[in-house]
Amino acid sequence: MGNDTNIWSDILSKMRLKRCVYCFAYLGIFLTLSAQIVMRKRVFYIAWIVTSVVMFTLSYCWHGLILNDLKNLQYPIEMYLLLASILYLVLGFCIAFLYNYLNFSRNIPFKGSLLGSFVGFFTYLIAFTLGVSFGGSGLKHVMVDFIWQMLEQGTGGLAASAVFTFSAKMKKLLS
Repeated sequence: MGNDTNIWSDILSKMRLKRCVYCFAYLGIFLTLSAQIVMRKRVFYIAWIVTSVVMFTLSYCWHGLILNDLKNLQYPIEMYLLLASILYLVLGFCIAFLYNYLNFSRNIPFKGSLLGSFVGFFTYLIAFTLGVSFGGSGLKHVMVDFIWQMLEQGTGGLAASAVFTFSAKMKKLLS
């Protein structure tokens, strides 16, 4: 009878040890995955902000410095800058999200620029439909605005692509 108790206690202690090993293994897997998720989120946030800043800067240079459109605003410049910054944060989020979470079956060169141009195309369609514009409404003006919007968002997509590519190369280099 005493021998049976030792066998059961040995079995239980081995099961506890096995559970403990499994718990540590699961904890290690969880910590590894959560570190990867946190890093992926960090890279996403960096790409989002870099993309937004690049597009906002290009917009300000185009409308404020090259075309001098901002001096003809019907409302305060501070309001325009606030609304434009919110818009570019939303556009930057869309581009970074699309770049990060869309899977293509093959590696497409300049994927970020293509996605950015796609976002720029639809952004301009919305602005054109709502009648939001700085200048005239002639065909030449519409085409220049349309091309500029696609170039601006395409450059933002290129910035997102650069951040994600740099992060992937650094991760590969460090591992």
